[in-house]
Amino acid sequence: MNSSCFFVYFDNLLRTFSFNIDIDSVFINGSTTSVGKTTVNGVYEDIFTGKCCVPKLEPIPDAFVYRYNISVTYDGISLSDVRSMYVYEALCQEHFQLQSGVQFKLKGGFCFINAQCVEHSDADDEDSCMRCMPERNQYSWSYESCDHTFHG
Repeated sequence: MNSSCFFVYFDNLLRTFSFNIDIDSVFINGSTTSVGKTTVNGVYEDIFTGKCCVPKLEPIPDAFVYRYNISVTYDGISLSDVRSMYVYEALCQEHFQLQSGVQFKLKGGFCFINAQCVEHSDADDEDSCMRCMPERNQYSWSYESCDHTFHG
């Protein structure tokens, strides 16, 4: 199983610790739904540094971003406040901070179809008449004429 890892920094880290992780999917309209909860063992690097490896998720249909709400524990006792980490496609998505929290939007010139970034005018692998046309729809394929008849 593939995983994504990140480092956390402490003032005084004990050798045995875990991460409690609540995972949410965030949709284009900003609504969220819980994907699940997990606890993973931390990897001790040194007294100041620990590593957390989170298993990769199967893509959730229509999910735009994933939010990992993470806290550190020793023996199941909460050690830290919950911190949020977001996983998104930086190629075509960007984040910005509002008073209400972190928001995400699709960059210009891209579509986001089936949880993947698609560049303007790129065709669907299964139907070359279906293209990313963000001026029509940023979140699904758009029909573009396939008439390649040449007159000469």
